[in-house]
Amino acid sequence: LYEAKKNGRGRHQVFAGDMDDLLLRKRTVETELRKALDGGSGIRLAYQPVFAANGKTILGAEALIRWGHDVHGALPAAQFIAIAEERGMIGQLGA
Repeated sequence: LYEAKKNGRGRHQVFAGDMDDLLLRKRTVETELRKALDGGSGIRLAYQPVFAANGKTILGAEALIRWGHDVHGALPAAQFIAIAEERGMIGQLGA
């Protein structure tokens, strides 16, 4: 259903075998993300400076979310942000 929604309204999606693997991976990440959010471990903010074009002046800072997974190590935000948005956990992630 999520794959069909992603492709736009009024469309259908035929279930393929690789979608089962994708669904399982997403479900695993979702479950582990919920545990991390509830337990308060592994998820942190990292601040990165934003420089002017001259490369010398710091204009501000950008907050980046990081998840140091117990088993898989550092997971890229792209791997869990979309799942957090889909599952309504994005508010918890930013809290």
